[in-house]
Amino acid sequence: MNTRDKVQNWKNQKVLVIGEALVDKYIFGYADRISPDAPVPSIKVEEDETYLGAIGLVLKFIKSLGGIPEICTIVGNDYEGDFFLKKIKELQIDSSGIIVDDSINTPQVTRIKAMNQHLLRLETDY
Repeated sequence: MNTRDKVQNWKNQKVLVIGEALVDKYIFGYADRISPDAPVPSIKVEEDETYLGAIGLVLKFIKSLGGIPEICTIVGNDYEGDFFLKKIKELQIDSSGIIVDDSINTPQVTRIKAMNQHLLRLETDY
């Protein structure tokens, strides 16, 4: 049995995914000068994109292969948590296994890229 046949067997199989909810954000721009405040590039932001990260990616991949992902995670009652829940619903994944907790923040990783260079990675955590 080849890999393609094995993947076909995954269709309609339930897969429980337990893990960390995370939001990935990318900021793209260009650097045309050095900041007057510090010896760092001054980035002119051209575009930013926000995605599901961590467990969200796994759920998305399971769904794309025909599986039925079931989620168990926790998010904060914040913008990132709302974004995560919205994207899960857009993927038509049952969100009943997601706990919303007022006492935590949903983690976000922000990557700043300019002129094909990864300049900075900012992380927020629970």
